[in-house]
Amino acid sequence: MINFTKKLEYHKIEAKRIFYIAFPIIIASVSHLLIGFTDNVMAGRYSSNDLAGVSVGSAIWLPLTLFFMAVLSSTTPLMSVEIGKDGGKTNGTIYKTALITAIITGVTLFIILHLITIILKNFLVDNQTFNITRRYLTYVSFALPGFLIFQVLRSVFESIGKTSAIMISSFIGMILNIPLNYIFIYGKLGIPEMGGSGCGVATSISTYIMVFIIYFFLKKGNLVRNGDFSFLEVRKIVKLGLPLGISTFLEAFIFSFGSIILAPLGSLVVASHQIALNFISTIFMIPLSLGIAISVRISHRYGENNLILSTIAWKTGLFIVIAISSLLSLLMYLFLDTIIGLYTKDQHLIQLTRPLMILAISFHIIDAFQVAANNSLKGYHNTKYPMWVVFFSYWIIALPLSYIMIYRFNMGAFGFWISLIVGIIMAAILLGYKLVKEYNFKNM
Repeated sequence: MINFTKKLEYHKIEAKRIFYIAFPIIIASVSHLLIGFTDNVMAGRYSSNDLAGVSVGSAIWLPLTLFFMAVLSSTTPLMSVEIGKDGGKTNGTIYKTALITAIITGVTLFIILHLITIILKNFLVDNQTFNITRRYLTYVSFALPGFLIFQVLRSVFESIGKTSAIMISSFIGMILNIPLNYIFIYGKLGIPEMGGSGCGVATSISTYIMVFIIYFFLKKGNLVRNGDFSFLEVRKIVKLGLPLGISTFLEAFIFSFGSIILAPLGSLVVASHQIALNFISTIFMIPLSLGIAISVRISHRYGENNLILSTIAWKTGLFIVIAISSLLSLLMYLFLDTIIGLYTKDQHLIQLTRPLMILAISFHIIDAFQVAANNSLKGYHNTKYPMWVVFFSYWIIALPLSYIMIYRFNMGAFGFWISLIVGIIMAAILLGYKLVKEYNFKNM
């Protein structure tokens, strides 16, 4: 047993390590969000058709890429455990296997995206939108291997708890994406004017710049042991990562589905939903990044076979997440009108958005808890249970309930968000129960 004073000391150590790991990840995550944001803003300023083309294209390539990035993110806990076992450098066999898998998968996605552009004309009636989307997807397809390679390199730094390289490379990529967008959209420096499809070129270039920078830090730090490709490690990555990919896809789709199911109610209703979703998704990066840090700390302790310290890690992490999310919720509520005003000056849209934002703020703490609990289970290499929880909570409970609330009770977007809250509460309860029941180690 560990006495109270010693336990408190361990809590302080874990808190410092979690903040140290999480802060750069927060900056990196927000940087990635801002890349998508600037693409939409700059394409929209060029023309509404170009915005539509880029939006349709993003809706195709982004879910596919996020799915495989989530699968490859399983290399973080796999490498973290190995570091916990003997310390020092990252396991070279896992790293090389993940890197080769990322390259092969990225090239496959590149081919798939080109095939999609061929059949896309059958689904898009507007020829102008089709041409913009086709060109955008063609250009952005070159970035897909880069995204997956970056995920593997990112996992190395996450696994050792040194995440500043992720922050620096992501921030530089975000900054460079803005002038690159301008150059390719408007045709500057002797380059032909490409319109919105130029965003795809900018994304591809900035992605490989990010890969080059983070790889430079990796080689400079000499962080990886020698190792060879192993099919056994591929199996481990897929076994742990596939549930992560499915969970990410299921969760992302349920939020995107809101725009589809609300579309018959008009553009203002959809716009109010999008404003609330966009802002709360941005704020969500903070508990998500803290969750990744918690997962790393648990994996380290788990690899050391120090189960009681792994429990201290997730308990400390959950306390931090709840405390910070409570503060953020208070600040969001106090500055609610100012936040909505950043998105629109339309008074009718403001009135529609306000109750949705209040709902979003009200469940932020619960949502933060469930993502922290989810990542805690990931630290113990338990990814199947969270996958089934996500499926049950969002697809079996929230999705049917949303239709009933919207169309049977005529509650509109408010009803959709109520159903989301029910799903999130269900997920939080089930994930929290699993964590406390099976991973609350009290004895050495």
